[in-house]
Amino acid sequence: MGPKMNYEIVIFSYDDSDLLKGVLNSALHSNARRITLIGGGKLPYDYIFGIKDDRFQFIKQNSRLGKPKSVIEAISIVREDVVAMVSGDILIDNDDILDYLASKFSEDTGVVFARIEPIKDTGLFNKIFRVLWIVNDYQIRYKLSKGLPAHAGEILFVRKELLFGYKGEINEDAFFCNIAYKMGYKIKYSNEVKIRCIPPRNLNDYLNQRRRINYGHWELKLEGNDPYSLSTISLANIRHSFNILLFVIKDDPNVLPSLILLIFMEGLSSLLARIDLWLGREYGIWRLISR
Repeated sequence: MGPKMNYEIVIFSYDDSDLLKGVLNSALHSNARRITLIGGGKLPYDYIFGIKDDRFQFIKQNSRLGKPKSVIEAISIVREDVVAMVSGDILIDNDDILDYLASKFSEDTGVVFARIEPIKDTGLFNKIFRVLWIVNDYQIRYKLSKGLPAHAGEILFVRKELLFGYKGEINEDAFFCNIAYKMGYKIKYSNEVKIRCIPPRNLNDYLNQRRRINYGHWELKLEGNDPYSLSTISLANIRHSFNILLFVIKDDPNVLPSLILLIFMEGLSSLLARIDLWLGREYGIWRLISR
């Protein structure tokens, strides 16, 4: 199935080493009109400079600018009707996924995104992270069924006209999905498509990552763009949160121990994120997780 609307791909990558090769291969395999890589640090430069495809361009960052500034740079060069914003540190198991997601776009669509799952690994934090994404899957489906905005990152297809209000918010995926919702466009979630991500491997990495993401959620809520994440709706609408968690437990009661730890970690990271906002902490450049 070919894409219904012309689209281009922008890949964001910093210090992703050889992990980036798989993402680039999938992009080059796609029918995207343009493919832009924005990034720097430890990347497979021999591979990058060896790409012979007229659609491809590389915008090298000599120092790390952070994701928000990179997104602003990407917005300034977008030409096509739709842009796929892709993280360079993910695993795409099927090279046809990008064209498949693009094919979901129609005239009433604002954003399209896929289901995210962590790679299979051992250890406590992998279990917690895996349950986090199970909860996220239920949360997305529940919110969309209730007519609320939902979001996910890693790969996000966005209609071009939604891009230009972005000012550097930490969670750009939640921002664009919320703008699509406000403008009356459909938010489409392809949970049959799974993208794999690299989970945090220790307490420090996990807490820092969730703290930053929850910071971004609260930042949007204060702007009047509530992303309706569990961290922002848990107090305002306990029923929504309870229903989502109940669905997860009914589906698999064995997740309960990890779910209890997850709730504690989310509560702690959300509290720390609120303190960071109050103190005016800057999250434009965040600490990369260990791999």
